[in-house]
Amino acid sequence: MRKLIKLKASFAAQFIKAGLITSLVLLLSLNARANNARDTIRTDSVYFTADVMPSFPGGPAEYVKFLTKNIKYTKQMKLTRVQGKVIMQFIVEKDGTLTNFKVIKGPGGGTTEEAVRVMQKSPKWKPGIKDGKPVRVQYGAPIEFTYKFEDPKNDDGPLTLHNN
Repeated sequence: MRKLIKLKASFAAQFIKAGLITSLVLLLSLNARANNARDTIRTDSVYFTADVMPSFPGGPAEYVKFLTKNIKYTKQMKLTRVQGKVIMQFIVEKDGTLTNFKVIKGPGGGTTEEAVRVMQKSPKWKPGIKDGKPVRVQYGAPIEFTYKFEDPKNDDGPLTLHNN
């Protein structure tokens, strides 16, 4: 009878150990899944700062050239003589493409729509880098709308006044 009790106790101890090991393996497995989920979230996160911030290819001077070449003043914008700065917000993706355009501030009169149109044409930027890897970074950039209007005497728009 003592042997049977020892066997039962030994079997119970092994069962408990096996149960603990199974529980430990299950916990480790769940922890690994949680870490993978965190890594997935982390890689898809949008950062506000990075070790190396995104930049327009060629730097600020090339950014100004790009804007100058691509911004078109519409007839309505000319008639209303709208000028000012549009502040754009967008995400520079890991591959350098721009997405999620949002106008933070602008003078109106068609400038915000034009700013979005031009930024959608932008070439790929150099992406932001964090811990040696490209990351998604939310970025803000100004777009200045200035137009050299003709002297009203020579302007054939509706603001021309003639003295008779």
